[in-house]
Amino acid sequence: MPANTTILYPKLAGDAWFDLNYYISKHMALVTDTWAPFGLLSWQVLKFVADDGQDLEYSIGAFCTWESLEGAKEAISAPQSKIVFEDIVNFSNIKPLHMMATIEGGSPVGQ
Repeated sequence: MPANTTILYPKLAGDAWFDLNYYISKHMALVTDTWAPFGLLSWQVLKFVADDGQDLEYSIGAFCTWESLEGAKEAISAPQSKIVFEDIVNFSNIKPLHMMATIEGGSPVGQ
C-alpha cells in the first residue's frame, strides 16, 4: 500500500532560519538519490500561505510519496541515510515535525 511521509517546519521566529532554495535544489536531490532505491516515488515542497490573516503554525512542508510504509521506514533507518540527516544543518536550525501515513484513498482530478 502506498505511503506518505510528511515533514512540517514551524513558522520562523526569533533566530530561526530556513534556506528554501538550498532545501529544494540540494537537500531534496540528496533525498531522491538516497531514498529512491527504497521506493521513494515523488516529493513536493510547499510554502504555506496564511488565509485571511490567520497565524500559521507551520511555514514549510515536505511530502514524500513511497511505494510502501515499510520502504519508507527502511529508508529512514538505513545507514546511508546518515548523509540526509547530517545535511539538515545546511538549510535550517528548526526542529521539524515528522509523520508517516498509509495512503488510504485518492484520485487524480480531470483524468
